[in-house]
Formats: sequence, C-alpha cells, structure tokens
Amino acid sequence: MIAYNIARLAAAAAALGPMAAQAGPLLSGVLAPQVTITSDYRYDGVSESAERPAIQGSLYWWRPDKTYAGVFVTQVDFR
Repeated sequence: MIAYNIARLAAAAAALGPMAAQAGPLLSGVLAPQVTITSDYRYDGVSESAERPAIQGSLYWWRPDKTYAGVFVTQVDFR
C-alpha cells in the first residue's frame, strides 16, 4: 500500500512538473520528488520503524524567489 502511494506521488510529480514550468511566474519553479529506502528510520536517536527498513518519500516545490513548499512521508512502526 505504501509503495503504491509513493508510486502515485512520483507519477503526479512527473506529470505536474512541465505544467508548472509553463503556467507563468506564479507557478514557475522546480518540482523535486524523492523516494528513499532506509535500513532503520530514527528520529532523535530512537528507532521509529522497530529497527526494520522503512520507505520514505518527499515532494518539494522550489520557486525562483527561494521559497518552497513540501511534504515528507515515512513508514513508522511503534510496536
């Protein structure tokens, strides 16, 4: 399920990138997707993935005036 959602996110980023570049100065910028597989997701030194591999994804939109917006998702297991 997570891999499917990350694939959908990457497909949306690939489809929207050229459209944003042609939309004018308000929407001009760079859309940067990233998918990462880690051996153990740690936050502040504590394992958030029960010491197992985790899939992570991010999508950032950078504008020429140095502003950006983005989202980061990761797989967690608190058991």
